[in-house]
Amino acid sequence: LEFRRVLFRSKENQLGQVAPTTFRVYQCNNCGLVQAPVQLSDQYYDDYLMSTTFSQQLGTYLDDLVEEFVNTYGLHQGHVLDVGCGDGAFMYPFKQRNIATVGIEPSDRSRAVAEQAGFKVYGGYLTADTVIPSGPFDAFVSRQVLEHVDDLQGMLTGLKRNLKPGAVGIIEVPSLEKALGDQRFYDFFPDHINYYSLESLRNTLELNGFRVLDLRHTMFNEYNVAIVKLRTLTDFSSVVSNVTSLVQDINQLFAQAKEQNLTTAVWGAGAKGLSILTN
Repeated sequence: LEFRRVLFRSKENQLGQVAPTTFRVYQCNNCGLVQAPVQLSDQYYDDYLMSTTFSQQLGTYLDDLVEEFVNTYGLHQGHVLDVGCGDGAFMYPFKQRNIATVGIEPSDRSRAVAEQAGFKVYGGYLTADTVIPSGPFDAFVSRQVLEHVDDLQGMLTGLKRNLKPGAVGIIEVPSLEKALGDQRFYDFFPDHINYYSLESLRNTLELNGFRVLDLRHTMFNEYNVAIVKLRTLTDFSSVVSNVTSLVQDINQLFAQAKEQNLTTAVWGAGAKGLSILTN
C-alpha cells in the first residue's frame, strides 16, 4: 500500500510549511503482520499526550472490560501493571475496585497527568532489560500501545520478565479489519508502525510467549482485544528426579548381586534400556 499524506508535526507547528510525503506499509507473507517503516524520532513520545479519561463512553467500555477480566481470573487481590498507561484511563477501573495498579509511561506530560490523579507511574520505555521495582505482577493491561512499538520482541520480553508465572493480561490495538473494511486510508499514519488483524495479533503474541485465551473485536469493531496468559515453561523436575532414583535402584541391584556372587545381565536392553544403564 502506498499513498501521499501530510506529516502534521513540524518545528514551526504550521501545516503550510510541511510537504506531503509518500507513506508505505508492508505485509509479512508468513505471519500476516502489516508494518510501516519508522519515520518518527526517538524523542517523539517524550511530550506525547492523548487524554481519554474525559470520555464517558470509553470509561464505561473500560470499566466493563476490567469487570469481566477481574471476575474471570480472580484478580480482586491482584497486582496489575499498565504498560504505556498514558493519562491513566485504564487504571481508574482497577483503582475503583481497590486493586493495586502501577503504570509505565515514556511521555512526561502523560505521566504527570496520571500522577496528579494519584497513580504510581514509572518513566521510560519497557524494553527487554527493564525491571520494574514493584514487580513482578499478577496481571497487566496495555491499550493502544503495540501499534507504536518498533521492537516488539524486546518490549514483550521485558513484559514477561516483570510478570509472575501464569500472569494474565489485556492487550488492545486498533482494528486493521475496520480500517480495511471502511477503506480508511487515513488510519495509516506515522505514529503507528504495526497494524493488527485478529490473526496477526494472535501470531505476534503466541510467537512471543503468550497463550491467547480470548480474541475479539470491541468498541463498535474499532479495536482488537486479546486476553492472554503468560506461557509457563515445561517442568522437567520430575524427569530429573526419576533419573536419580532409577540410578540408585540399579546400583543397589548390582551391589546385591555382587555380594551374592551372581552374574548380572540385562535382557532386551534396546536403545532406551542402554540410556538407562548409561546413567
